[in-house]
Amino acid sequence: MRTCIGCRRCLPQLQLVRFVLGEGAELVASRVAIGRGAWLCPDQRCWDVAVKRRAFTRALRCAPRLPATYIEAVSKSGFRDTLCAD
Repeated sequence: MRTCIGCRRCLPQLQLVRFVLGEGAELVASRVAIGRGAWLCPDQRCWDVAVKRRAFTRALRCAPRLPATYIEAVSKSGFRDTLCAD
């Protein structure tokens, strides 16, 4: 079980997307990358709440460069199966 940094719901890992810091503080969606991760529901609303609350900065302990939308963040990382936003 992991907690979404947007809505704060506890869900199984398979229902969430894990984001980590990539090169140049770029946000990358990856379940296997090493380092501190932030878990988020595959939903634009949770993305918006997390960005507004600065939850990525708090969870990753660093200010990442954030794409404008959840879809941009996930598609850059090649996570095609998590594009099922509401």
